[in-house]
Amino acid sequence: MNVAAKLLGLCAAIFAAAYLSTKLFVPDVVPIGFEDTEQPIWQVVVAFLLRAIQNIAVLGAIVVVVAAISQAIGRQRRSMPR
Repeated sequence: MNVAAKLLGLCAAIFAAAYLSTKLFVPDVVPIGFEDTEQPIWQVVVAFLLRAIQNIAVLGAIVVVVAAISQAIGRQRRSMPR
């Protein structure tokens, strides 16, 4: 299996785990402190942490896709006769 596909799958799994954890542990909590309703601080912190993990996983997936496309273009260019 291609390394890029493995890394993309890992990023997707991390994102899914963080997303499901958010829905399971802190549903209906906004990860910012100035919400109109009173929220326990630990829920805000956990929601913020899980949102950060989701964003990092998405950024990692974008980097993997860009690197894979760049590598594919490089291979195609090297295989072309000059």
